[in-house]
Amino acid sequence: MNTRNFLIAVLVVYTCCSFAQHPISISPRIDTTNIRNKAILELWQEYRQKRFENTFRRQTHDLSKYWAGSELVYRSFDFYRERLLKFDYLYVITPSYTLKIDSIDSDMFSLQILSMLDNTHRDSVPKCEDYYPAVLFSIKIIRDSIGYKLVNTFTFNKAKKQIYNIPPIRYYYDKDYPFDSLEVLQAHQKLLDFSEKYQLPFLNEPLIEFFVYPSVSIMNKDFGFDIHPFSQPSDIAPDIGGTQISENRMVFYGGLKSEGNIHEVLHILLRQITPKPTWFEEGVCTYYGGSVGKPYEEQKARLIKYLKEHPQEDFSKTDVFNFSDLGYNYTYAIMAVLAEYAEKQWGAERVLEMLRFETEANKNKSDFDAFWSLVSIYFETDKSEFALLLREILEINNK
Repeated sequence: MNTRNFLIAVLVVYTCCSFAQHPISISPRIDTTNIRNKAILELWQEYRQKRFENTFRRQTHDLSKYWAGSELVYRSFDFYRERLLKFDYLYVITPSYTLKIDSIDSDMFSLQILSMLDNTHRDSVPKCEDYYPAVLFSIKIIRDSIGYKLVNTFTFNKAKKQIYNIPPIRYYYDKDYPFDSLEVLQAHQKLLDFSEKYQLPFLNEPLIEFFVYPSVSIMNKDFGFDIHPFSQPSDIAPDIGGTQISENRMVFYGGLKSEGNIHEVLHILLRQITPKPTWFEEGVCTYYGGSVGKPYEEQKARLIKYLKEHPQEDFSKTDVFNFSDLGYNYTYAIMAVLAEYAEKQWGAERVLEMLRFETEANKNKSDFDAFWSLVSIYFETDKSEFALLLREILEINNK
């Protein structure tokens, strides 16, 4: 199940359940009479409750007070939630189990959490026994003079990494990672070219932190996840991919020659004009930075091959936004085709205009409808004729 399928499955549960928070179950292995354990459990339970109320009850609790000062240097300081794509259903609603509390040293502890998910698509509210393990992660906790505070597992792993600087990017990597500085120089030039073409400041911008890994699974472990809900077995899908936390100007990528990948860095640069990524923006980043570890031209060739082999494809049954094959993201390839066409036909300034348009449309529409509005306005094509537009742009003649 890819990420989008997984989120759709979760949304089905959304429609079946009220936004009621499931209580936290505590493993009998944890001694709840122990003063330290009791304080740690109360900290996590209270934080989870306040996060839930902020998201689903529109309250405005100050969540920073639950975190150590070391984490508050970041605008978005909860990396566990960030790695769950800020999807609070998985974080603070589904049944959650505290499995164990380990002592790392006299003032540092690790709380292991197991969250569950129901995927039976039932019409009634699911029971606890209908859930399966979806997320397993460990939260770090420190004790200071005023009590206990949450800390990101990532913070401790970051401190162990090697560093390579090429302003405005600082690369972080593990000692055993085969870091290639030549790949970095080539990527840096691509970013310079992009910033010049799109008139987006780059060299004099604030620091971008780029964390590189040989795989996504290793990246997830850096965040404290032993089971991540959006990962798949390596025999089903490549262990490749990336993300960013734009508020923190942080980029993460796992795969071959990760330091040479610019897709996620482009997202950071584009935050100068829009607050968050859109579907069309994913096309721009794929056009210049590839997707799933493959360059745009390879993704484009695979899309052309698919459309030639399926001459009747009109996307009436295939979901354009959930369209992928083993190792190929057709959705991003489609968006990149549109980005390439727009840039070559109308120029970079028009592409920036389109990015702003889709963002503005998304204020009153879903991200899907905002994309179709963009297609209608800028490509003068409606949803039913979209496949024909793609074939025309790609010069595919199935007659």
